[in-house]
Amino acid sequence: MNYTNTLISEFYDCLKNSHIWLILSFTEIKSRYRRTVIGPFWLTLGTATTILGMGFVWSSLFGMNVQDFLPYFATGMVIWIYIASVLNEGCSVFTSQAALIHNIKMSYFLHVMTMISRNVIIMLHNMLVVIIVFIVCGQSINLNILWFLPGILLLFLNSFWISILIGVFATRFRDVASMIANLTTLIMFITPVMWKVEMLQEKRRFIATLNPFTHMISIVRDPLLSQPPSLESYCIVIGVLFLGFNFSLWLYRKYIHRVVFWM
Repeated sequence: MNYTNTLISEFYDCLKNSHIWLILSFTEIKSRYRRTVIGPFWLTLGTATTILGMGFVWSSLFGMNVQDFLPYFATGMVIWIYIASVLNEGCSVFTSQAALIHNIKMSYFLHVMTMISRNVIIMLHNMLVVIIVFIVCGQSINLNILWFLPGILLLFLNSFWISILIGVFATRFRDVASMIANLTTLIMFITPVMWKVEMLQEKRRFIATLNPFTHMISIVRDPLLSQPPSLESYCIVIGVLFLGFNFSLWLYRKYIHRVVFWM
């Protein structure tokens, strides 16, 4: 119980010192695109190219109207890029900050929040593509869009425990990074990013419905597309959050003091 209170206190201190991880995340983005003309908007340009190129091809393959398919695909792709980045960068969330960890005493949560906030900033850049697609395709907006806020909050909270879990395992076992990189590609194709659950045969829809990433994307994408949120998706995401948070915090409590020796 005492250690649980310590973790809560550590998490609270991390939020209270948000200026630290925000400055670190902005600095990392700036250093990554130093001496470039448009900076991080190169990522936005790459995302736009992918969405337009794949959007026209996949809409033809699925026999769907481009104006209906592009908003669906654009929102799904931007959210998936964020999820994939968290999965892959979570593997190096501690090892990439080895110099800081060895020389400065600070909460490991700060490194996790730095990585997450950096990817949130990149996702906000990519949202410009979604806005443009919505305008060009005439996507309607209604009050259901307000459900976007709790949806994105749940996505960020799940990102936190996933990053801790992967970060600890990947620091101890370096093969985890390669495994996650390979699994990320597979997960993308079995997650309805560019296809809809309704396209599957009814007996095969379990592939999507049992996939937690399906529901993480759904609670963010559906409100943006002016669709009412799914109660089933919210229940599954909240359930995954509860189980994942408890397991990752147990792992953190048990092994976080060894991370510095594993680097």
